[in-house]
Amino acid sequence: MPSACCTCGAGGEVAGGEPAAFAAEWLEGRVKRARQKAARQEAPDRPDDPARAAASAKSAASRARTRERRITDGLADLDRWLTDQLREGLASGSAQRSKQLTSFASRMVDAQAPGVARRLTALSRLSDSSPDWPERLVDELGLLHLLIRAWNRRNQLPDDLMATVRSHLGLTMRTEDVLASPGVGDTWVVVAGRDSVEGRLTERRLWLYGTTTRRWGLVLLFAPASSGFSTALVPGTRLDAVAHFYPGRGQVRVALSDEQLPQPVTGWEPDAVGTAAAREIWKRAVAADPWVEATPILVSGRFRLLDGDRLAIGDADGALPLITPDDARWGLPLLADGDETVVAGELSPEGLRALSVLTAGEVRAL
Repeated sequence: MPSACCTCGAGGEVAGGEPAAFAAEWLEGRVKRARQKAARQEAPDRPDDPARAAASAKSAASRARTRERRITDGLADLDRWLTDQLREGLASGSAQRSKQLTSFASRMVDAQAPGVARRLTALSRLSDSSPDWPERLVDELGLLHLLIRAWNRRNQLPDDLMATVRSHLGLTMRTEDVLASPGVGDTWVVVAGRDSVEGRLTERRLWLYGTTTRRWGLVLLFAPASSGFSTALVPGTRLDAVAHFYPGRGQVRVALSDEQLPQPVTGWEPDAVGTAAAREIWKRAVAADPWVEATPILVSGRFRLLDGDRLAIGDADGALPLITPDDARWGLPLLADGDETVVAGELSPEGLRALSVLTAGEVRAL
């Protein structure tokens, strides 16, 4: 990846910035990678040792079978617990439920299914004080059961759906394998980003939007929680690059190649959708991937209040509640000054997580 500093604002949102300070270091790294690639291409081919290749393939197959067995056993334990919960009811308090879910999250880590562990950890934080906790709990438990059933029938699933199932289990694909697939060249705008911390690891999500293809791409970065990220990709910049999409239905994660130096975004006026179209986009996202938690979107409208104090963006067809950092909640309407504005973020059943606002052709990260 390009090498540079990137700062974050309050609430874990990624702050926008100028890429100029990063140019020399970023370009030096890119030139170095290009030289290494050229050297590999110019090196004479050497026939592989057939015995070594066969042994390596046999070892890889053995590791894959072991992991599949661990995942299957772990998911079987979880499914029995899920069945018991639905049979006996959800009368246990949030403290007891949280303890059980946290325990199963650890079990899923041992079973090498970190994607399931992450969902269980998030579910363990659901409190009974939330007015809709029964519906949210039942919905998530049902999705976990569906994911387990899909895994148990993995040999019967189409390849693209199986790839989606694997991604939600947390089974990763090697970046070099993704980069070997056909890519999509475009000028990509870094529209938004946010950080989340799980234990000692920080995950950074950067949302890219293709100005020609109008496709979304998600770049995921990981770093120890005690250290920062080194990347020239920050909201409010654009770059020419080839995006290689990870396999699976509804999947938007990408690996980038042939990146050019990011530049500030100016004069950008993308097509945004209203609230009715936003709901249709969510429906299509769920149809493609039943386990999707949020989908990227650009929504146009005016800020308003719901139920007296909840900020939303709306139009004649309705309103979408906004999920915002505390320090940005009341500053958002000031940015728009009463006019129609475009909010970029992640749409989910809970509302639109606002990550940036487009004003005067520029991206302003929250």
